[in-house]
Amino acid sequence: MKRILFSLMAVLVSVGPVFAEKPGTLPGLLNPEMIVVSDDEAFIVQAAEIFTYSLNDLTLTRKVGKKRGRT
Repeated sequence: MKRILFSLMAVLVSVGPVFAEKPGTLPGLLNPEMIVVSDDEAFIVQAAEIFTYSLNDLTLTRKVGKKRGRT
């Protein structure tokens, strides 16, 4: 029984990285405050800006708001 479990775990560990999603970065983000994922989009709040990224190819699709300059 132990041999079967060990074999199964070895197969899962060796095959897992083949089917894993490719990691990526989201340009424009330095300090996100909140992240919401819905269907194939990610909405990320950073200060007074809301970024919308496509999860299919990790591209910025929309940006609402803007940074305020120092006064």
